[in-house]
Amino acid sequence: MEAAPPTIPDSPLPIPCLQSDPTSLTFQWNPPASDGGSQILEYILTCDEHPSIYLKPFVKAHVVTNLQQHTMYTFSIQARNAVGLSEPADFPSVQPGCSVYGFP
Repeated sequence: MEAAPPTIPDSPLPIPCLQSDPTSLTFQWNPPASDGGSQILEYILTCDEHPSIYLKPFVKAHVVTNLQQHTMYTFSIQARNAVGLSEPADFPSVQPGCSVYGFP
């Protein structure tokens, strides 16, 4: 029986953003449930208002700096393997300086 060909990975699993200061946010995620049969090569953290951030596959957290106070941001995370990119997994919108998901 032949092994199934690799596919794109499942989406990473965002963890609630619990750390922030007035101009930064800390994002964390768990690896995808399935790598699609091909190892994860990188994670990509994106936001419409911020350049994409490319992270090594062993990184599962990142601090985004130089954000504007009193501005709501929505970030997403994707995993890439040799086949391609997972669907994006959205973090709930959050505002720097707030304790949890935009709530003071």
